[in-house]
Amino acid sequence: MNKSLSYIYLLMVAVLLGTATSSCHRKPTPGDSYDIKVMKPSPRDTVHTEEARPIPEFHSVFIYDADTIHVKISPEYAIDVTGPHSYVKSHQSVVRNTNLYVKYDNRDTHYRRTSVHVSLPVLNCLQIRGCNVLIVDGADVDSHNMLVDLQNVEKIRFASPLHAMSIRLMLADCGPAHFSAYCRDFIASFQNSPGVSISGKVASLRFDGGKREDADISRLTAGQIINK
Repeated sequence: MNKSLSYIYLLMVAVLLGTATSSCHRKPTPGDSYDIKVMKPSPRDTVHTEEARPIPEFHSVFIYDADTIHVKISPEYAIDVTGPHSYVKSHQSVVRNTNLYVKYDNRDTHYRRTSVHVSLPVLNCLQIRGCNVLIVDGADVDSHNMLVDLQNVEKIRFASPLHAMSIRLMLADCGPAHFSAYCRDFIASFQNSPGVSISGKVASLRFDGGKREDADISRLTAGQIINK
């Protein structure tokens, strides 16, 4: 074998080894699942299904597209999805790096016919994208740094008070909601989300980018308010 062929052969081996290594270390995108067979949801599906899913410990919740989302602060870790059979089977879930991701394989909002029920003792981050009803209740939410990021949520009932060193609350295209917060630094941003009220006690309150949108803070005790 001449030198040129030897170089080509070595190059081909290196490429194959590199491809195999990269595929073994491929990081799944948020919502990837390895144990749920995805089905195509059928609009004619009326078979009700309740599916509890085994999961490891998680402290952050990311849910995309559901009719109802219920997050309960309790000692146990749990998740179950209910709704028409094919819709439940198309709603993927996975825990990665203590983050729970739940989403449809297809992001068509017409597929919001499931209810997602989650329970966990510590909530550091709650991110919701697309939901008719969001309920957060149970014990108080206690964390060091907390992020609540909600988009396109029609009805919000946040019954659990928020306790943390710092809290960041972001709402976009959401319906009326009330939040009770107790922290040192509270940062809020409201975009096209009228009817928001905040109560509790904070050392400093800042409206990010000045986006207050007539939020009611009459029941909030704040040592300093920035971007009134």
